[in-house]
Amino acid sequence: MAAPNRQRQRVGAKSSCSGFHVKDAILRESANMINSVKLWRFVYLHALVAMTSSRGSTSAVSATCENREGTNPGIIDQPCHDCFTTEYNEYRAATLSSKTSIFGASQQERIVAPLLNSQWNDKFPMRSEEAKGMGPSLSKGVDESLGEILQDVFDEYLRGCSVVLAYDLSFQDSLALDGILQLPSPKQIIEVESRESFKDIAFGGEWTCRAYVFLLRRLDVLIDFANTEEGDWDFDGKYMLAGTAKDDLERFVTSMKGRKTQNIVGIIKGNRAHDWGLYTNRMYSDRPLQLINTWKSGEFKFTPGYIFSDKISNLRGAVLKVVTFEWEPSVLYFRDRDGRMVYPFGIDIEVVSAIASVLNVSLQFVEPPPGELWGIATENGSWNGMVGKLSKNEGDIGVANLFLTLGRFGAIDYSAPYDAEVSCFLARTSPPAPKWKSLSLPFQMNVWIVILVGIIICGPVLYFLALASDKCGGEVKIFQSFLYSGMYSMGLHFRQTLMALPNRTSTQVYVSFLGLYTFILTTAYGSNLTAFLTVVQTPSGIETVKDLYQSGVEVSGLGGFFKGALASSVDPYLQGLANRFEAYGDLSLVWPKVLNGKSVYLHNRQFLEFVIATQFTNKGVSSVRIMKECFSPYNIAMALQRHSPLKGKVDQVIGWILETGLVRRWFLESFRQARKIQESRKAKQTDGSGKGPGITKEEEEANKQPSGESATGVIPLTIDHLQGSFFILVFGYLLSVLFFGFEVCCLRGPKSTRSPKSPASYDKDTRPTTGFGFSS
Repeated sequence: MAAPNRQRQRVGAKSSCSGFHVKDAILRESANMINSVKLWRFVYLHALVAMTSSRGSTSAVSATCENREGTNPGIIDQPCHDCFTTEYNEYRAATLSSKTSIFGASQQERIVAPLLNSQWNDKFPMRSEEAKGMGPSLSKGVDESLGEILQDVFDEYLRGCSVVLAYDLSFQDSLALDGILQLPSPKQIIEVESRESFKDIAFGGEWTCRAYVFLLRRLDVLIDFANTEEGDWDFDGKYMLAGTAKDDLERFVTSMKGRKTQNIVGIIKGNRAHDWGLYTNRMYSDRPLQLINTWKSGEFKFTPGYIFSDKISNLRGAVLKVVTFEWEPSVLYFRDRDGRMVYPFGIDIEVVSAIASVLNVSLQFVEPPPGELWGIATENGSWNGMVGKLSKNEGDIGVANLFLTLGRFGAIDYSAPYDAEVSCFLARTSPPAPKWKSLSLPFQMNVWIVILVGIIICGPVLYFLALASDKCGGEVKIFQSFLYSGMYSMGLHFRQTLMALPNRTSTQVYVSFLGLYTFILTTAYGSNLTAFLTVVQTPSGIETVKDLYQSGVEVSGLGGFFKGALASSVDPYLQGLANRFEAYGDLSLVWPKVLNGKSVYLHNRQFLEFVIATQFTNKGVSSVRIMKECFSPYNIAMALQRHSPLKGKVDQVIGWILETGLVRRWFLESFRQARKIQESRKAKQTDGSGKGPGITKEEEEANKQPSGESATGVIPLTIDHLQGSFFILVFGYLLSVLFFGFEVCCLRGPKSTRSPKSPASYDKDTRPTTGFGFSS
């Protein structure tokens, strides 16, 4: 049974240490870090051998630690442990600089130590069940060459790394194990007995370089552990497996944990006694192992490069599965005549295609089961839909306008966000106002009131001014008529030509400024009227969340995601909308209710803009609109498998995409392509057969512009635009007939007995007349 794990303790230096040799102290420190009692026995005897060879006696060790051997032989207690001096630190520094360690122990040590160790094992034999299945220990030459390889690898690539060492009993007497214990790095030592032993490993940590060394003759227990979700794992660590078989190494790198770990190196025994092969894993490949170097005659055959190299930047044409489904405008399908998808396009497809180009991979698009879309958590804790496929390792990437939310953490990982959206409401556009109302639209109501007051006041002011001016003599008599003065000022408001002009200066000044005022007023009205006659006017409807809450209209959405967003809001009106939220699984059930004004649809703005432009717009007029007030901004990202090795590189490429502003460009391109596909579908529907072009080229050009619009884009006015003026004319006719009937019936008097004037007298009384027919 393995003793409890103990982290290596730093040794405090003392001023002196009688009876200890420096190399003995190093071996004693190594023994202090070992959990296995049997391994301690070997290292302790190794210390005796070193002491004997250098000083010829073991009395110093016996005098210091003899009484403690029987109490707890696996641990050196404090008096013995503290017996290190600054001489030890100097020796360790010299060891690092000269690359000298236990790997380079003398021949005497290598021969005598196993002999003493065999005598110890005779006294304390290893249990047969512990040795079962481990195989024989490595021969001396093989063990020596493996130790040399490990020394070179650690000195070249893992210097300064924290080290976790896991070994089985077949390596308990190995010099390779002794050498790793000599490393001046924080270490954790685990004796592997079963799969449970790996749960005691402290994976991860604050160190930037973390090495995990497995000295295992057989990898069954490690592979079993790597194929489960139990226990921790450091997916960014550097793993080395020494002395195992190639088939076992391949099984490990393709395991659940191993295939997501980028840095795995295996040291595999060759055909000859001292030959070894250095293998590394290949990501997303049918050939999971790659030979990168060989060890022959005490050295590597090739100049060793960096064995823990980046394996994601170039995946050499590997196939990545992308889980997606049609969701406009993020993912759209171009379909053939039979409705089968030919190829996907859209914003998300462009993003994942850019990543595929950088990583040198091919993409295979797969869909979740119908109706599951992004997926939801089931009662047993598993997920369906897109998230379910990724969590079951049935896909590598998931895209379809995926919001970055906390609810999916634990099932998938997210990439860096590449777009952002807000949640908005889609409501019916109110029917346009009648065209006859356009006559009153150029001015607001308060302006009309001021104009009416001006018309009422201007006539009397002119009349009294004319009376006052006539006292000085010379004013035209016609202005001294109250009715004429009123009609005169009204004529100026309607741009009536002036036939009579005042004589007095005061009256002339007043009429001049009155004319300037009416000119500005009528010009402004005429200019604005043109715009209101040609632009469709829609009455203001529900625009804010408060208006929507007070209206009592249903709020609908696809699934229950947005209901949670409403309920979690701090706005009381949004919380109230969550109470009448209705979730639908099919948008074809939602659109009729929205068009009838019985519901508003909640989704992200980009999707709503696309739907409006492609489904609800005809000749420039849309039957639905987006309310002005939106809420709850969301980031849009890709879904990745948990601990996916793709994440680092994917995030880097997304950063490049955001810097160049390609997302907006891809949105516009997708929009234009979708419009072309939609027009093509309409053309086939017009043809009726669904197999031909459906319309001629001339008809297609005619359909590109709204009905009644000229080639220059100017819309000529129709009767519908000018219906207000005709209503006024008809109203005037009816009003004049009403007054005529009143005059005939109520104001009939005796016939005049005056004889007509002679022509001479008529000419004498004639005065200049105005356009209204009144004589002066």
